[in-house]
Amino acid sequence: MLNVDQMGFATVLHCAFEDTPRIVAFVEVDLQEDEDMMLDVVYEKTNTIHQEWWKNEGVLPVFTEQGCRSTSVRDIIKIGDAFWRVASFGFDKLEGVPDQWHQTRAKINVKD
Repeated sequence: MLNVDQMGFATVLHCAFEDTPRIVAFVEVDLQEDEDMMLDVVYEKTNTIHQEWWKNEGVLPVFTEQGCRSTSVRDIIKIGDAFWRVASFGFDKLEGVPDQWHQTRAKINVKD
């Protein structure tokens, strides 16, 4: 059984096909897992496989439409202070904070 203190949330940012990037979900992750495992879990839980992905356990959807596309290549996942871009195979770690993150934060008026 997991200790609640070991759990955290990844932020999923859709920016591959959108004119304006947007945060679509927070996904529960086990912070004791390695990065690759956490990223795989986030990617799988935000893809429609057997049901709409926003109905998956451990997913908190934050979009306002009736539905939302699955996470795709070029979307961004943030865990802690680190950012990864979904690649054709796996994930590419990004250096620094991507512009899409700043655009999204400005849109929802988040202050540091």
